[in-house]
Amino acid sequence: MRKEDLLIFKKTLNILYVEDDSGIRDVMNDMLNDIFSSVTLALNGQDGLDKFKNNITKEVKVFDLILSDICMPKLDGISMSQKIREIDQDIPIIFLTAFSDIDYFLKSIKLGIDGYIIKPVEYKSFISTINKVIQRLYLRKQNQEYKNNLESKVKEQTIELRYKNNELEVRYYHDSLTGLQNRYALIRDITKYSNPRMMLIDINRFSTINNIYGGKVGDKVLINVARILDDFKEEECIAYRVSADQFTLVRDVKDDITCDQAAQMVLDKITSEPIKIIVDDTEVDINLTVTIGLVKDIENVKLLEYADMTLKYAKRTYQPFVFYSPELKIEKNYQKALDAVNLVKNALEEDTLVPFFQPIVKEDEISYECLVRILSDGKVISPFFFIDEIKHTTYYTQLTITMINKSFEYFKDKLNSFSINLSFEDILNSHIIEHIKHKLETTKMNNQLILEILESESIENFEIVKSFINEMKSLGVRIALDDFGSGYSNFTYLQELNPDYLKIDGSLIKDIDTNDRSHIIVKTIVSFAQELGIKTIAEFIHNEDVYKKVVELNIDGHQGYFLGEPKESLLVV
Repeated sequence: MRKEDLLIFKKTLNILYVEDDSGIRDVMNDMLNDIFSSVTLALNGQDGLDKFKNNITKEVKVFDLILSDICMPKLDGISMSQKIREIDQDIPIIFLTAFSDIDYFLKSIKLGIDGYIIKPVEYKSFISTINKVIQRLYLRKQNQEYKNNLESKVKEQTIELRYKNNELEVRYYHDSLTGLQNRYALIRDITKYSNPRMMLIDINRFSTINNIYGGKVGDKVLINVARILDDFKEEECIAYRVSADQFTLVRDVKDDITCDQAAQMVLDKITSEPIKIIVDDTEVDINLTVTIGLVKDIENVKLLEYADMTLKYAKRTYQPFVFYSPELKIEKNYQKALDAVNLVKNALEEDTLVPFFQPIVKEDEISYECLVRILSDGKVISPFFFIDEIKHTTYYTQLTITMINKSFEYFKDKLNSFSINLSFEDILNSHIIEHIKHKLETTKMNNQLILEILESESIENFEIVKSFINEMKSLGVRIALDDFGSGYSNFTYLQELNPDYLKIDGSLIKDIDTNDRSHIIVKTIVSFAQELGIKTIAEFIHNEDVYKKVVELNIDGHQGYFLGEPKESLLVV
């Protein structure tokens, strides 16, 4: 479809825009009027439903596209869309909302929502989503025009007209990048299967590939994975691309092999050899890993939903694939995850997310580690109960930025240093890093800040971490490498990363007074760090015997409940 055709087609469309926030409504109304010929405003979900009903007859459908917020008074966006879809099941609907948790996402899937945009709206992303939906709408209308023409002029049909009609059908139900059938095709086909089995395949850390190598390399990876999965048609499996980095294989026959064997076959095909990509005239090997959720004997229309829950269970339990079974209690865990997301959402809205501070006793100072807590119904809730569940939602970034703000605010009139924890994913998050730089620039607290970077298997590109550490140290910020010795430590990277502190993992410290193996490992780490000029800190000092041992090993800093528990205010040690 040519850009000129798209611009002309946009100007013919009538839009229903539903938003209860007057400020957002005014801004978006100006933007939409620049794009479309007519924009009708609705103040809430009930107003949107009434305007839709009042402007539709059997002969004429006034609105071509609906854009709506989700959380609104009187009638929310989900409920409004359900009622509208009962009247017109084909009208495209796009949600613009500040919410991105999985509950809304799954409800949107069930409704067949055409787009999902997070507020505050980023203009390029908004236009891209709008254009994709309009392209599909254009193809659908063109397709319907051809069908109507065929019905009214059967005798005048030509081979060329039939070909164009088929071509439009193919384009609507196929992914343009990989050539596989898309999610619309899956939704169309799923009810036709008599005994379907579904395998949902997710490329692990695909966003990291895009961040490191760029979108073009990411596209090549997706094309390669699609080719591998399409080859399973020889096993009577149909492959679909259902989202950016997720694919499904659907089989509608009695298996000659078990589900475990089928999943292992897919894993072997994708992970056995690296994908070779040319980047700047250099051949790069990209090794892929995937996670798979398998389902069968589930109501057809719920297959994708249960496959998604099973896939997330496999990720949480670090398994390459999981076959759905009621004994796994996935639905219960799924509800637990939703409760955790709602807990954080409410804490952010009600300002009950607070930093607690645990002392780190060093020879030259006492610094404090800032630890996130939620106050709810008189209880202090640890991140153990919610942090993993929100990592792939926008609430995680909001939580991190809130912790940064509150930690800076608390220490602004104090002399103590304070440390904030960052994961590798945080370092990749430009919003978080830019916010830290902004706080340093506006508060001039550079010499007080210590960034604790989690040392784990999730660090996939040490060049990114090294560059970040160098930048922060050039600003006067100190760096601590956290949880060192937890099982994934690599001594060769210490010299390159050059942290100021090495925090020895509590799993080694907690029994150092009774476990000779732990004692030897810690002694080795301390000796190696001293050779490099890196100070060491012992975590999880929980009694006097452990404290005496770490002092005996000349460890520079000490932290644990024996010296001080995390509290809302600073402790005197």
